[in-house]
Amino acid sequence: MHKSIVLFLLLSVSHAWLVHGQVRGDSIFEGANGGTNGKPSVSSDAAKTNSAPNSRSSNVADGAVIGFDRLAGFPFQLTEELVSNTNAAKANGQVNAMIPEDIRTLDHRIVSVEGFMVPLDFEKDKLVEFILVQAPFGCCYGTPPQIHELIKVRVKSPGVSPIMDGPARARGVLHVGAERENGYLSSIYRMDAESVSAKP
Repeated sequence: MHKSIVLFLLLSVSHAWLVHGQVRGDSIFEGANGGTNGKPSVSSDAAKTNSAPNSRSSNVADGAVIGFDRLAGFPFQLTEELVSNTNAAKANGQVNAMIPEDIRTLDHRIVSVEGFMVPLDFEKDKLVEFILVQAPFGCCYGTPPQIHELIKVRVKSPGVSPIMDGPARARGVLHVGAERENGYLSSIYRMDAESVSAKP
């Protein structure tokens, strides 16, 4: 129940998807929090990316670091109909069509992604599910992530210790494509993590 509430809050505050769908996938070296003019503002807390510029996903080596600058480097124009459409198959097809081919080729590939943890589910004191986001957004000036700026990460039991004092690196099998929870679009990126550690 707790993870559903957290995910719902993340998704509902990200209503900017439904209106702007702007590209916010600039290199997270410069920061990922949007300014008032719609352009990313500099944030010293933003995770740095290691993805090679102009590299093709089909040539990505297993375990290579893929940055949010690539995962979120394209416009994503969601409408209310696509988020909550009762014809899930049709809506998912339209959502998936907005994902560039070179990103879709990452589906079922082993990659590493760096970002910041938002805990979703614990087993005892260990984290077994979390959202990895491009930049922290707890600050009152931060903007919530768009749907292509987050990855739902699942970790096998017994889980991992949360990393809340800086960026984390998650390595595992990436899944690309629309996923729904209770009829609502909840993610386009998910990962079955093999390992989670503090960013080197």
